[in-house]
Amino acid sequence: MNRGIRKVFIDSRYSADGKTFELHNAGIVLNPDSRMWFSEFTSTASWDTIDGTNNKLAVSDGAGPARRVITIPSGAHDIQSFRGALEVALNATAWGTYTVTLVSTGSSGSTYRSFLIENPSGFAILSGDPESTVSTIIAFPDGGTTQTSHKSSFIDLRRTHSVYIVGSGIGDYSTYGVRGTRNILAKVPVTVGYASLVHWQGTASEHDAIRAGVNSISSITLELQDVAGIPLDLNDGSWSATLVFEN
Repeated sequence: MNRGIRKVFIDSRYSADGKTFELHNAGIVLNPDSRMWFSEFTSTASWDTIDGTNNKLAVSDGAGPARRVITIPSGAHDIQSFRGALEVALNATAWGTYTVTLVSTGSSGSTYRSFLIENPSGFAILSGDPESTVSTIIAFPDGGTTQTSHKSSFIDLRRTHSVYIVGSGIGDYSTYGVRGTRNILAKVPVTVGYASLVHWQGTASEHDAIRAGVNSISSITLELQDVAGIPLDLNDGSWSATLVFEN
């Protein structure tokens, strides 16, 4: 075991499963109070904008009215392809005919980041329905009432706003996420859209340090998750980071 190593460079392309990193012949001797932190993180926002976590919308339509849950195809949607996919999904087994139009969010008319959904037969959008997961990226303030049209709020097509680096078998469980996760080692803000570079540089502040919680490390298991604790699917993309240790 090696006391001289203070910095470990991690690259998911050199891990058999993308999350377990072996320190071949170079384990690190620590003590439970040794501190560690991430000094940088780099990846591409290669996860789908629409996937199994945000692809369903509950609506009620028809003379009934009848509740149904539509599914939007997963993929790397931009706002136009999302509009088309939503319109097709709404019209599957629908009462009446739905149209989805891209309209302005602001009063100036130059910021087109809202949808206007129309159906002359009348409908309601059940945003509060537990199955209506698309509400994480688009909401309808008056959707609960039956009307012939509903305008959405601002559409945010980012699948996740932060990447959480979660460690297994390392750390002293001194962090706490919104879902009760205790083994978060770092939170990386995502300020870019799909296919752009996510790069975060740590501050090296002592407030960002986490105690190692172990006496030695021969392998490191790390996973990228969203705020709900769901692993991020990078679609075979890669990520890298630098982990710093201090005895």
